[in-house]
Amino acid sequence: MKLYHGSNCDFSTVDLSKSKDKRDFGKGFYLTTLHNQAKDWAEILCYRYGGDGIFVYEYEFAVKDGLNIKQFDGLSEGIYTAKMALRKLRYNKLNDQVSVHTERALDCLVLINKTVYGN
Repeated sequence: MKLYHGSNCDFSTVDLSKSKDKRDFGKGFYLTTLHNQAKDWAEILCYRYGGDGIFVYEYEFAVKDGLNIKQFDGLSEGIYTAKMALRKLRYNKLNDQVSVHTERALDCLVLINKTVYGN
């Protein structure tokens, strides 16, 4: 599976200790299957916090035995009903996310390419 990570930092290896815990699924390395979404994330981070530039990292993710994978297919009833959530998302772009939380899961990611924008 091809995944993308958008960042305002130039790095060569992922360091989970540098991730922030105030994310959707807690501390982790967040990616998406959508290149444009990763680029948007990088632009927002660069605008808000500065940094080294706008970077989109492209990874290949190959699932290995022993990973604990939780997959959410579609919307589930929670704070919002599915109808309420769809109404809130109506004018937004489609997006998704994949979060990696362990070194074992990081070992499944292979960096394929890094694209730098605006430098």
